[in-house]
Amino acid sequence: MKTLELEGRGCNFWSGDDIAESSDVGNYRVCTFGKLKMKDGRDMFLEFTQADHWKVRYENKRTGARLKHPVTETIIRHGLFVHTEYERPEKCGNREYMASFRDLNMERAIHEMHLPYTRESILRVVNMYAVEQFDRVEIK
Repeated sequence: MKTLELEGRGCNFWSGDDIAESSDVGNYRVCTFGKLKMKDGRDMFLEFTQADHWKVRYENKRTGARLKHPVTETIIRHGLFVHTEYERPEKCGNREYMASFRDLNMERAIHEMHLPYTRESILRVVNMYAVEQFDRVEIK
C-alpha cells in the first residue's frame, strides 16, 4: 500500500467550523513534502487548499434577460483548490538560474472538476497527474 504524505502548512480546522463536517483533511492548507514526478516529465510541488467554488450569473434563469445586477452562485462549498510549482532553468544575460512557474492550465482543469476538499479528492488529483500512484493520504 503506497501512502502520499502531505505536510499541514496552514492551521488545523477551527473548532466549530462547518468544514469539519464535510472534510476529512483536518487542515486548511496541505502540501506534498517533496516534488512529485508528473506524467509530462516535470517535477512539481502540489499544494491543496479549500474555498467555495462559485460562478457569476448574468442572465435571468427563466427569461434569459440580462440582469441589472449579476448574481453570484455557489457551485460547491469547501471545494478543492490546487496550487502548482515547478522549476526550469532560465537565462538572464550571462547568468543561469532556476525560475519557478505554475501550471495554470492544470490548476484550472482541476478547479473545473468542482471536487470537495477531502483526502479522496486529493488522492484522485495526484493519481491523475503523477507517475507514482498512491492508495491513501496521510497528513503530518
